[in-house]
Amino acid sequence: GVKYTDSIEEAKESFDVIERQSKRMTSMINQILELSRLDSRLEIPKEELLLSDKIKHTLEDYKILFDNKNIKLFINIEENIIVHANEALIMRMIDNLLSNALKYAETEVTVSLAKRNRIILEVADDGIGINDTEKKHIWDRFYKVDKSRTTTEDNSSGLGLSITQKIVELHDGKIAVLDNKPKGTRFVVNL
Repeated sequence: GVKYTDSIEEAKESFDVIERQSKRMTSMINQILELSRLDSRLEIPKEELLLSDKIKHTLEDYKILFDNKNIKLFINIEENIIVHANEALIMRMIDNLLSNALKYAETEVTVSLAKRNRIILEVADDGIGINDTEKKHIWDRFYKVDKSRTTTEDNSSGLGLSITQKIVELHDGKIAVLDNKPKGTRFVVNL
């Protein structure tokens, strides 16, 4: 007959799978709720935010994650850039762009913040990039770029970038995705 321990092992494995799936579902449901809330919000509370420092603090946390993957992080942030924004949403946007870069970068990521007429935030990676036909679709809900970019490890629901774009719009900004020469992807946010 079946050894008792085998069936315990198998039960444990299927529990793990179920748990992973339910975490994925939960996060997806939360993201859908978040998007629908953002859709219905015309006005969001905003305050003066010292964006330069906020991004620096976030990058200190991320530095550890980048180090773990042996990815060099280049930081190019002008001091004292202030933006009129909703802190929770702007930080969520930055977090989405950084975790995206962390997922795809091969050796390096560059984060820059500069003030020209507008405030320009750029996050660039040297991953496999996104081809032009897919660039049009990456903002669509649930859209996932071709399978080579999404491993089985990748729990993304394809909602991260729609949320990011929505947040930028709520701040009267623009976001664009460009190629990073010689390879990779560059996200440019214009606030």
